[in-house]
Amino acid sequence: MLFRADTVTSGIADKFSARKIILDGLQETPNIDQLIIELEKQLLGSDLALEIRSSRVEQNFTRLEKYYRGAPLDSKSESREKRALMIDKIIESLNNNEN
Repeated sequence: MLFRADTVTSGIADKFSARKIILDGLQETPNIDQLIIELEKQLLGSDLALEIRSSRVEQNFTRLEKYYRGAPLDSKSESREKRALMIDKIIESLNNNEN
């Protein structure tokens, strides 16, 4: 089985990156934990490891969902204004959470 991942980066100042990775020899589609291990082996070598933050990131996106849910996608001026207000609310929320 061949597995292909496009534009994978390690996150360390984009020092290590790959456009395509082919993981050969996998008998079935890997789950996320197996994929992380394989990517660590292929991209990072033995002296580096990926920092796992997926659950925290998912929680942050879920929290932000209330701000962007229902955003209009058309190019009408009132839609652009509504999206701008939504972005302002997101920025305000993030600024409040920093303090």
